[in-house]
Amino acid sequence: MVMKKSLGDFTHLKVLTIMNRISGILFRESTSQLQAFTALKTKLGSAFRKVSPTLNAYFHADGRSQHAIVTQLDGGSKAERRIVWVGTIHNRDEIVRFLSQWRIFTDTDTCDAQLALHLYNLVGEDVSTYLIGYYAFAVWDEVTQSLFLSRDAIGAERLYYFYKSNVFCWGTEIRQVCCLGGIKPTLNEEWMAEALTWSWNGCLAHTNDSPIKGVQSVPPGYSLRLNLGEPLQLSQWWEWGKDNGKETRKDDDLIEKFRDLLTASVKGCLDIDSRVIADLSGGLDSSSIVSLACHLAEKGDTSVHLKDVISFQDPSEPRFDDTEYQESVVKRYGLNWHNFSLGGSWYLQGIRDQNTYFDYPNPMLLWLNIARDPVKFASERGFAISLTGCGGDNILVDLPLYIYDYVCSGKFMRAWREVTTRSTLNSRPLWKIISDNILLPIKHRHHLWEPQIPQWLNNDFLLRTNLEARFKDQHRDLQGFPLSTQFNTIAIRYSLDRPFTYGKYITEPLGIHTYHPFMDRRLINFALQLPHHLKQQPKRSKYILRQAMEGILPDTVRLRTGGSIFSHFRRRGLTKEADAFAEMRRNPIIAQMGFVALKQWEEALTRYKLGSVDDSSMLYPSPFMDSPLSVEVWLRTCLPQFHEAYGE
Repeated sequence: MVMKKSLGDFTHLKVLTIMNRISGILFRESTSQLQAFTALKTKLGSAFRKVSPTLNAYFHADGRSQHAIVTQLDGGSKAERRIVWVGTIHNRDEIVRFLSQWRIFTDTDTCDAQLALHLYNLVGEDVSTYLIGYYAFAVWDEVTQSLFLSRDAIGAERLYYFYKSNVFCWGTEIRQVCCLGGIKPTLNEEWMAEALTWSWNGCLAHTNDSPIKGVQSVPPGYSLRLNLGEPLQLSQWWEWGKDNGKETRKDDDLIEKFRDLLTASVKGCLDIDSRVIADLSGGLDSSSIVSLACHLAEKGDTSVHLKDVISFQDPSEPRFDDTEYQESVVKRYGLNWHNFSLGGSWYLQGIRDQNTYFDYPNPMLLWLNIARDPVKFASERGFAISLTGCGGDNILVDLPLYIYDYVCSGKFMRAWREVTTRSTLNSRPLWKIISDNILLPIKHRHHLWEPQIPQWLNNDFLLRTNLEARFKDQHRDLQGFPLSTQFNTIAIRYSLDRPFTYGKYITEPLGIHTYHPFMDRRLINFALQLPHHLKQQPKRSKYILRQAMEGILPDTVRLRTGGSIFSHFRRRGLTKEADAFAEMRRNPIIAQMGFVALKQWEEALTRYKLGSVDDSSMLYPSPFMDSPLSVEVWLRTCLPQFHEAYGE
């Protein structure tokens, strides 16, 4: 189904072309299918680099993406390997030490692409198992006449491809692939059904699919090898929850290990560039990252001194006042404190004013305006790195499903202690605790992760997309894990992409790389295997983080309970932007395409506007309405920009 809806005067589009991204194409002989690439190469000239003297293989890089070449001997003749790279390596020191053991010497000026290519020459397709960071890259090997693609474990960088007959094209944006392969952007209805239904953050970057039919995605933690004319070889190099963390280890050892992993992640981000600024919301996560960064500088473990932080405030909303907690960190470490008001930033305002492009629907489209002033401030003052506390809520989430796991594993006394403790502290009857956390999971064991089907979805659309079967296929690999681990892994998968979207399409075009130390694959796998009592204790969430930060994070924050509520920001925005909201409610493109039933859609959005939003819950008043709204906005503003994949 091709998008044909006219935008009219609803939006004012301006494409930002200063992106850090890579792409390429490989083909044997020219065909009519390659007319798009031929025209593009004529237009851009040497921007596409030919990387093979014998095959039609081309690489392209935008912004600060990198090329590198290594010449090697093969039976007395010289051959080359070439890499095109986007992203950053956070464990450069480890990689440099490893290379030096094999007498491959580098210096501080060696770019990440060159390091990765040297590493590839040593370890081959295992290269990504050595790398920590956010990246995607492609290697052309002239000796084997093969192309190798790989993507980081967390999915910070995208990596898409299209393969048909004798043509293979790929890129870190879907529209690059469409442009190179001459593909008309026809919507993938199955992907759209999933995005509309149950992805509460609208983040499907972990899948092997995309919103455009025929364009596939290399999933996070996977690599791909291609010899043209042969089947693709897709390999998983990283798995969820397979390393670190043993429940039999002592609590003190686990707390120390957690602190070491988080510290290493913060240091890896700091060592990339000295021009660093950080978000400081006043919550436990962001305050821990800021405090750790400052603590490392105090100890002399890094030469980078974090001196500036950004905070949001809204004087008109008492529930959003975290000044006391922000101030305690600022005073402890003598930081420059830059405050920005949310009073004039409205939810949905960015829909009319947005000047950026997203590769696929994501709720960040609805929140563009909140980032405008601080990002502009940081860019104008020359900051290159921004640190955040994103991810802490996800890797340390722990619902009482673990009580069910205790029962299943025969730990009946431990389960009983948890039930009685929760009953006492929460003033709830024992039978209610048992019913919610043991009996209901038993009853619905095989249906817990099925999507909630909103009443506003069109029945014919649901039948065409076979949503339930698609969902089960995606999570079959989790069936062997305990129920609580399944939930935690899904929570991570469907939430990590949102902050990376913010960085990729909002801060990077202005020269700022956004890093999230909690989103380190080593730390995530460690957290997934932690015993439940270290993740959450009654009235003490993220217990291990609180213990690990003792002596580093001011106790005012470390021992705080509760947090700020964003619901007022959304409610006021919906009122302020009533015309834009009404347009999407009364005349949605997704209804014209047959995805939703118009009457039920209007009713759902009316309830959403009137209902109180609980930000602590994954479910909003009308379940997941941020996600379907982002689909509607994406269809109106981003899909029409697919033909503008490459600038002049």
